[in-house]
Amino acid sequence: MGMGITMTCLNCHEEDQLFWGWGYLGFNKVVYVCKRCGYWKQTETALDITKDKLDDNSGKDAISSKETIKEICPTCKIRMKKYEKYYKRNKEPLIPKMSCKKCGGLLKGGAMFCWD
Repeated sequence: MGMGITMTCLNCHEEDQLFWGWGYLGFNKVVYVCKRCGYWKQTETALDITKDKLDDNSGKDAISSKETIKEICPTCKIRMKKYEKYYKRNKEPLIPKMSCKKCGGLLKGGAMFCWD
């Protein structure tokens, strides 16, 4: 089961929902954020199950995510950082800045939820 968070723009109050973690159908959702301008993109990475992991009956690490592309910010032309969760253990925000896709204002994290 994955975790999600509702993001709200401090300027126009537009809401976006971000999803992290593994879903039931085998996709890992991650978010890429540009550290310079706050542009962000949510993507899915598929499961990568190799034959040697299937032959191993221990069940440990049988499934992993495979990242095939590096996300580049369309504005700044720099590599965006990949985030697999929003909060640290002490509930401090992990992502420093994300911009609203509608008006460019600053997004603030709000309610957390579970998804599958």
